[in-house]
Amino acid sequence: MIKNIYPGPLQKKLLQRLLIFTFVMAFLSAITTLLIELGYVQERVEKRALDTVKTTLFSLNLSAVQNNTFDIEKSKLFSLTFFDQNSTVIYHRSRQGTEAILLDLKHNENLFSDHEPDNETAIYSRSKINDHIFVSLTIPIINKAPISWIRVYYDATQNGDTADVYKDITFNILLTLSIVFLVAVFIYPTILFLERNLIARTRELYRANLDLLGVMGSAIAKRDNETNAHNYRVTLYTIAFAKSMKVNNERMRSLIKGAFLHDVGKIGVPDGILLKNGKLSEDEYEVMKRHVKYGVEIVQNASWLNDCTDIIEFHHEHYDGSGYLKKLQGSMIPENAQLFSIVDVFDALTSRRPYKKEYSYEATKKMMFSESGTHFNPELLFIFFTVIRPVYDQIGAIEDEVLLKKLLSEETVYYFME
Repeated sequence: MIKNIYPGPLQKKLLQRLLIFTFVMAFLSAITTLLIELGYVQERVEKRALDTVKTTLFSLNLSAVQNNTFDIEKSKLFSLTFFDQNSTVIYHRSRQGTEAILLDLKHNENLFSDHEPDNETAIYSRSKINDHIFVSLTIPIINKAPISWIRVYYDATQNGDTADVYKDITFNILLTLSIVFLVAVFIYPTILFLERNLIARTRELYRANLDLLGVMGSAIAKRDNETNAHNYRVTLYTIAFAKSMKVNNERMRSLIKGAFLHDVGKIGVPDGILLKNGKLSEDEYEVMKRHVKYGVEIVQNASWLNDCTDIIEFHHEHYDGSGYLKKLQGSMIPENAQLFSIVDVFDALTSRRPYKKEYSYEATKKMMFSESGTHFNPELLFIFFTVIRPVYDQIGAIEDEVLLKKLLSEETVYYFME
């Protein structure tokens, strides 16, 4: 049965596209933030470590150190050394088992080297050993004789400074993602508000285009002593047929337009031939056949209709090559035209015309299968009759153009509002 397949307003597609855009932006923002942050990891670790060393030194109890009551294992320091004014070591404490690392640190050119402190300048150095980041700070001490200098080594990695920096990086990435998603949440209503007029205009254009199809189809139907109901029915049959073949939306639009305008070229056929009651002469029939050529000429300059010319031009071709105008056969005939030719003949046979009565569904089916492989593509003909009966039962006897137009509008809105 024919039913409304319109899935919802354009807001749904707008939301889908905004979500895709948001996820892409979130991913790119996260990657960018990560790369930037990683470029400053060591610098930030060193800064954090240096701040910790300064804080520790400022709070250091020199008396406790001199009285040997200072426990370096309980402090954050790696080693602590006091120098007198001659740069002679007068006190030294380091963590147990660190002698080898201290030796490496003292010989590291980036850490102290041969620099001797002067009376005013603090010396800051850094080094990386065994994946651990070490910082060193040597500062002058005033009025604390015999101590003139203090030198401190600090393991930033062991004390958690590196881990803290990576935690900060994780927080910054999450913050970036949150901002991106919050912006998307706030921007969606704004975009939707701005899009409402466009959506309304798109709907108006859709209706106008379908009305144009109706006007053009009606013009030739009236001139051909037919009702426009034929155009509506063949278009509804075509939609049902194409849906069973799972054609994409672009092709469906072409089929809908072609079905509605398939005989538009009859406008160019002289009345004496088009409206003749009796059988056409051979010459008159040759003129009548030109309506497919006229139809193509009528629609080819309208960009919106360019994609339906295959139905207009080739729907009178026969599968065995006995049709017109170009006597194409088999796969040389565009599939849209092959599909529609089945629909066109089906409705012509099952509908009452001034010159004939309608045939029953079963009689029509029998007649058309007798021309399988000659007039019609056998495979398409079989598919057509496996799906068309419910649609025929619903609309086959309807001549009310208003009702048929309503049914067609319900079926086509999805494909033209994409």
